[in-house]
Amino acid sequence: MPLYFLLMLYIVLVPFGLCQSPQYLYIKEFKIHKLKQNGKHWDSFKGSPDVKCNIYTLQNGIWKKAFTSNSYNNTLHVDSEMGSQIEVYPDFQIKIEVVDLDLGDHDTIGKLNVTIHKDDFSESTCEISFDRVEKFVYFFSPYRTVSEKKFAEKVSEEANKKLEEYKKSVAKEIKMYKKKIAEMEKKLREKETRISEYTKIIEHLTEKIRTLKRETEDEAWDQFEDDLKDDH
Repeated sequence: MPLYFLLMLYIVLVPFGLCQSPQYLYIKEFKIHKLKQNGKHWDSFKGSPDVKCNIYTLQNGIWKKAFTSNSYNNTLHVDSEMGSQIEVYPDFQIKIEVVDLDLGDHDTIGKLNVTIHKDDFSESTCEISFDRVEKFVYFFSPYRTVSEKKFAEKVSEEANKKLEEYKKSVAKEIKMYKKKIAEMEKKLREKETRISEYTKIIEHLTEKIRTLKRETEDEAWDQFEDDLKDDH
């Protein structure tokens, strides 16, 4: 359990740069031109080449093979994610080599020295072309192997799914509370309306009472004056 927790924590922290992590080179795909530089077909029967990709790194000033892909027969387009497990960093140099596998000597389809730049790590993919390689797409990941990367993607997907479910749940509760608040505000407005109506009635009755009081007082005064006159 502790190991799983640490791995989960690593997966969460790495993408946000909260944990210092190495970057590893991945190959996404590469595509070969249909014909050789001399205009001839790769295969004697006009077929596509049997291809393989090699990655070299500089070790003590000498290029040494650090990764070799599987062989892909009779194809111009290899669309298969490959983890080289080569740890890279800014200004790191690699040599990419794509070859056509023949019974005798292997033909070099393309070869290129590449310097890794810091900005490359923030790109989703990097795409280059060289010699008879029409397109070569690579990228970097903090996960060393394809299985680690897939596991991290799965965990991330599950976390995002749970986050979306939580957001929906919160949105539903907010909607419910907004409805309750709206109902309470409506009832409050109705009460305020009734209070206003009652206030007007009370004011009207108060004014009537005042009027009656004045009229009663006036009548009493007039009667008093009449009584005085009769006495004289």
